Amino acid sequence: MKAIVWFILCFIFVHNVQNIDILSLDTFKWKLTNRNKNIEEQVNIPGGIYSDLNNKGILNESLYYRFNDVAYRWIAKENWTYSVKFSINEQDLNNKNKELIFHGLDGHATIYLNQHKIGKAINSYVRYRFDVSELIVQENYLEIKFESPIESANRLFKNAKHPVPPNCVPNEYNGECHINFLRRMPASFGWDWGPAVPSVGIWKSAELVYFQNDVIIRDITVSMISESSTWKLLVKVFLDVPLRILESIKGQIFLTLFVKNNKTITSSEQINISPNTKFHEVAITSNILVAKNLVELWWPNGYGSQNLYQLSATFKNEINENNKSILIGFRTVELIQKAVNESNLEHGLTFYLSVNGVPIFAKGSNYIPSNILPEKSYNTNTLQYLIETAKISHMNILRIWGGGRYESDEFYELCDRNGILIWQDMMFACSMYPVDVEFLSSVTNEINQQVRRLQFHPCIALWAGNNENEAALRGNWYNTRSQFMLFKKEYIQLYVDTIKNTLLAIDTTRSFLISSPTNGLKSEKEGYVSKNPYDDLYGDDVYPLPRFCSEYGFQSLPSLSSLQKVATEEDLSSLNTEFMKHRQHLPLGYIYLVYMMFLQFSVPPITDLNSIIYISQIHQAMSVKLQTEWYRKWRSTLLPNGKGMTMGAMYWQLNDVWDAPSWSSIEFNGKWKMLQYYAVNFFSPVIITADMNLNKTITVNVISDLTNNIVDAELRIEIYKWDSMIPVDTISKILTIEKESGQTVISTSVDELIESKPECKSSEFHNGEKCFLRLTLNESNTNLKYENFLYPVSFKRIKGLQNCSIKATVESCSNSRQCIIDIKVDTICLFIWLDVGDIPGYFSENGFTMTYPSKKILFNSRENITTTKLEKFLTVTVLDKKRLDSFTLMTIDTKQDSSMFEFSFKILVEIIKILTMDNFD
Repeated sequence: MKAIVWFILCFIFVHNVQNIDILSLDTFKWKLTNRNKNIEEQVNIPGGIYSDLNNKGILNESLYYRFNDVAYRWIAKENWTYSVKFSINEQDLNNKNKELIFHGLDGHATIYLNQHKIGKAINSYVRYRFDVSELIVQENYLEIKFESPIESANRLFKNAKHPVPPNCVPNEYNGECHINFLRRMPASFGWDWGPAVPSVGIWKSAELVYFQNDVIIRDITVSMISESSTWKLLVKVFLDVPLRILESIKGQIFLTLFVKNNKTITSSEQINISPNTKFHEVAITSNILVAKNLVELWWPNGYGSQNLYQLSATFKNEINENNKSILIGFRTVELIQKAVNESNLEHGLTFYLSVNGVPIFAKGSNYIPSNILPEKSYNTNTLQYLIETAKISHMNILRIWGGGRYESDEFYELCDRNGILIWQDMMFACSMYPVDVEFLSSVTNEINQQVRRLQFHPCIALWAGNNENEAALRGNWYNTRSQFMLFKKEYIQLYVDTIKNTLLAIDTTRSFLISSPTNGLKSEKEGYVSKNPYDDLYGDDVYPLPRFCSEYGFQSLPSLSSLQKVATEEDLSSLNTEFMKHRQHLPLGYIYLVYMMFLQFSVPPITDLNSIIYISQIHQAMSVKLQTEWYRKWRSTLLPNGKGMTMGAMYWQLNDVWDAPSWSSIEFNGKWKMLQYYAVNFFSPVIITADMNLNKTITVNVISDLTNNIVDAELRIEIYKWDSMIPVDTISKILTIEKESGQTVISTSVDELIESKPECKSSEFHNGEKCFLRLTLNESNTNLKYENFLYPVSFKRIKGLQNCSIKATVESCSNSRQCIIDIKVDTICLFIWLDVGDIPGYFSENGFTMTYPSKKILFNSRENITTTKLEKFLTVTVLDKKRLDSFTLMTIDTKQDSSMFEFSFKILVEIIKILTMDNFD
């Protein structure tokens, strides 16, 4: 109910309220035709060509079924026309100014009204306005003619003053070429995690606006400065004024801020816009002072509440009134880049976010569009679910990746409400870009519109110009080395002279990074293209010891139940089928995946896809877990060589756009992979970790993001043999967990801690084969409970693990949405995986290891559920002795005692099969 109330409030408070006459063109039936007119259908807008053709039955299968991403490519090679007839009454016809406004046209389009060309659209990210005052009659005919996006890209490439690489995406993407010449979602031409779907269409609303002597409040930006006892707000109200101003527009702008105790703070400004105004947008600036005792701070998730306050702007004159309200949060945000060691500047700079003066360890992920089709990417239920998942997983940041699209107003409102900071890339990724006059002008318009739209959101922490293009240029990814100075000049022209300067003219309250990854200030001092963009003493970087890691990850396969919706039984008979090869877009992707799995596990034969899925998700979850824990433990440690002080871990990637191998932690249908369950734990505010280095030294660390100390916390280290649920030994220690720190609390050798126990004595070369560690951290006053494990050797080398007998019983389902499942085991069980098929929801824990006989698990359903239904679909999978000793994976069906999948033990033969797949010749 709270969520429903909040969305109603957002609808009221964060949208325009106006009595300007507007004729929505969304209410009419539009006609869709292709180039040779053998397709002619009635459609609705907003929409898109793939959705429209699917809705009309012309596409008889899902875009995501089997090979349809390629089979339906004919759609992207066509030209399409959307047309509509509409009438206006005589009174509206007499309005002085009439404008057509298109809030989103996806693709290169030419617009005609009553057979007259009124303009063109070349940027999917911008709003277009056209003065049609002299063309509108009572009966009107509007046409929007879209050029094939593939043809648009090829045409622009051929007409460019010089080639701009890369020419094409890798063959494995099954994609199209020259996306860098188009201002549309870069990934729409194919990426290593998604299909190429070059769509066109009217993906946002279209309307006819009748202007009299009035304006529309389009955007409100708010810049705030924290002073000793007050907040100083600089508020800018951006007005859409008529494209043709025939006489002065006079009126007044009223600002009202609603604060605590039902109090309001008001301000007003007189405006007088003359007919000589050169621009159709006008900014009105006001200053507001707010006493700090009248508002509460806005905090990221895990640090405090997300207090939001309504700010309303109203334009009034003798003819009309127009209102827009937004919700703002009072907070400061800074990207801190200062010397880590004042006595040795060669040790580099810090790189972390500070909110309200508190250093924030950024914990989160990278967000790609929720759907490959733009018209479906703003689905309320999907957005709400993904942000909710981020919040309950203790994330405090998401990066809007530069190969996607700027997200909807609702997305940022959800992040404001849930305390999810946003690292906002501009939409440029993995390419060089043209810098002709038309392209730069379009980009300037894009940055102006998008930054003005988004600037007031407290969730936005920083802006970034592009994804990986600094590294690409310096690293010669696209063979640009012979013309390095040319492309560097154009790089600066686009990202510095155009994007940075345009953005900073609107928002100076946040940092702007030219690229990501980048060395930040060091890159700027080196001429914006650093000699080494991966220097881990600066900026955001990658493993092993960066100041901040904004991308890292490992692939896994989605669940079998998800794949079954988009494939035939034969398609899923092996990892080596044409379908499975078609879905793997990473060059050599399966080789990497199987090889890395082989290092840790006995890999199933490629004919047992369900087992490969299970092992791949274990590998992904464990790999990202270990890497995240590694970053977190260095948050307050600076090594003598200047490395350390890591303050950010954002894994790649949160979500998916189809069912295929990818780096995501959430499948396309919302199902959590094992990684998402692990993220709930490894992003917890307080964690305990253990790792063993090549010198066989075991280090135990306690990491806290809390802003207060915890005293009298109990650390327990239990040493287990693989064949017994009774610990060989237990070590207990009482400690104080220091705030905002990573503490090493134990450092010892594996020989001293494990091998000294007679029961754990291993062979000469593989210390730690017979025993492992369970670590727990408890503190009663703060309700702190945390569990972790250290497995000293790879799982295929452990000795003594027994066959695991599991009984899973659904005890009850309360309120039709939450069910209790009782898990009982008879021995140590590894990676217990609960699955309920297509029932939407998530468990309180999954992919877990049990060293004790029983535990309770909650299943949180997204729809009404019964005990009977849950029991019917519940299965449990476990990694046990049979799996490790004889390449057998045991799956327990709650309706039967057990069932087995037999594995071939000729693992080398299976790897050779994968290495010789056709698509890897």
